[in-house]
Amino acid sequence: MAMGRAPESEVFALGIVGAFFVLANSVADLTFGAIVSPLQLGGDAIVAGVAGILLTVILAVCLGLYSNTHDPSEQGGFGAALAIFAALSLWIGGGFLVGFVLAFTAGILAVILAHVAEAPFAVPRTAPAPSASVSTEASDGAPGGSPVPPGEGKSVPPREWICAKCDWPNSRDARLCEKCGAARDWWAGPGG
Repeated sequence: MAMGRAPESEVFALGIVGAFFVLANSVADLTFGAIVSPLQLGGDAIVAGVAGILLTVILAVCLGLYSNTHDPSEQGGFGAALAIFAALSLWIGGGFLVGFVLAFTAGILAVILAHVAEAPFAVPRTAPAPSASVSTEASDGAPGGSPVPPGEGKSVPPREWICAKCDWPNSRDARLCEKCGAARDWWAGPGG
C-alpha cells in the first residue's frame, strides 16, 4: 500500500494486539475467576479462561497463515476465519472488548484487501489536458475573444516522454530510453 509497506503488516499488527487482549482477558478469568465467573460462560471461570487461551492460539494461527500466503482467495478465507473467531471471543469477554474490536477489524480488513485489485502505476501526463480556453487572438490574428476548441490551441511541449517499451519516464531530450535503451520511437526503428 503506502510507501512500500505490505497491507499484511497492518492486518497482522491489529490482529496480534487483539489476540493479546483476548489472552489477557483469559488470564484474568483464570486468576480472578471468583469475581468474573458469574458473567461469562455459565459461571465457570476456568472454562472461560481455557477457551480464551484456545481462541488466542487460533487467532495467532489465522494471522500466521494470512501473513504467509499471497493468494488473495486464501487471504480472504483466513481473514474471514479471523473475524469469526474474534466474534466468538465475545462469549468469554472479548479481550475486554478491545481485543474483539481489533481482531475483528483485522479480519474484515484482510477480507477487503484480498478482494481489492492492485491499482496499476499511473503514467504521468506529458502535457496538460486540453481544456476549453478563450483565445486572445481571432482566427485572422487580430485580438479577439473567440473560444478555441479543445486540442486546437497552442500545445505545450512535453517535459518528458514515456518509453513505449518499458513505461520508463525519460527526459525530453533523450533519444534512447534511460532504462532499456530502446529508441524514442522503438517501433519505427533506430532512426525514429
